[in-house]
Amino acid sequence: MPLRLGDDHFAQQLELPLRDGGNCTAAGFSNGKLQVFDAKLSSIQTLNEAGSVDCIVLDDKTRVMVTSTANKVIHVYRMNQLSMKPVEILCPADITAIATDDEFIFVAGADRTVRRFPLSITWFENFLSTRLPGGFSREEWATHIGNDIPFNP
Repeated sequence: MPLRLGDDHFAQQLELPLRDGGNCTAAGFSNGKLQVFDAKLSSIQTLNEAGSVDCIVLDDKTRVMVTSTANKVIHVYRMNQLSMKPVEILCPADITAIATDDEFIFVAGADRTVRRFPLSITWFENFLSTRLPGGFSREEWATHIGNDIPFNP
């Protein structure tokens, strides 16, 4: 049954995860619309995905929303920065399910493979610190590593 999404636009609802005690929920649609609601089900943000939204995971602990689309793309949104562009991960296979924990996104593919992608900045800090030569200046760190990871020469 179609769901009315404002402005006389109709779309098929594909996903609506509801959890007890959750701070928000989201609905994804076959036309790429992604609607985020607060705990009282008032719309707080409408986003546009590149394809049909097939899976949504909201993680209250890490404050991320992870979506997957029919065109093998995963988007990671920070719940406190929904207007910012999401992190985009391209998956080599059609995505059948996604899940998260504190450090990783787990993706089940139609090719019967489960992949994991890092979610935590701490994971990147540990990974990079063992593989990068020391002696970075603050400017080099900002250029090659980024300002979102604390400077650690």
